[in-house]
Amino acid sequence: MRKKSKEGSLLLKKIFFPLFVSLIIALVLQAQTAHATLIIGASIEELTAQADLVVEGTVVQVTSFWQEGQIVTQTTIEVDSLLKANESYQTIELITLGGRVGDMATRVVGTTSFQPDQEVVVFLVQRERYFTPLAMAFSSFEIISDREELEPLAIRRIENLRILSNDPSSGGRVIENFPAQLPLNELRRRIETVVSQENR
Repeated sequence: MRKKSKEGSLLLKKIFFPLFVSLIIALVLQAQTAHATLIIGASIEELTAQADLVVEGTVVQVTSFWQEGQIVTQTTIEVDSLLKANESYQTIELITLGGRVGDMATRVVGTTSFQPDQEVVVFLVQRERYFTPLAMAFSSFEIISDREELEPLAIRRIENLRILSNDPSSGGRVIENFPAQLPLNELRRRIETVVSQENR
């Protein structure tokens, strides 16, 4: 079911995307190991509270290009449902570091990688005139709904992330087997609960 809004898409004017993002609940830093990124874990409720925008939609275009000496990727998402928003959008453009331009490719371990026709739920923050994922791949879910007679799942691709506990008493303990998926309807419900509380 697609929910169309009256306003047009957010236009990308100027790109400035810091490699390290510091948020109240999401502190991202390059790990000591070559193939993992450390990130402080957060619940769905905490992600929702910190996000400027939460959308469910379909990826319609992915384009990589050079910007200020680095490769970045612009992903266009057609909005099916605005789960948390202060204004209406038909499409959203978001920027992530890395991508491929010609024979040159760069990759940031732990970042979100989108593909056309993916159905997704993403938690986003606004940076000037564009959006980025709140906490790299940790804040992006792919919707898997091709299983017969089973409820659609929302799955995080967090294989290249090491999740740290956000409990100060844990001393930054790595959480083993952090849950990577949950039923889509549960994800929607938990987001909607936080948004309804914020709107009271």
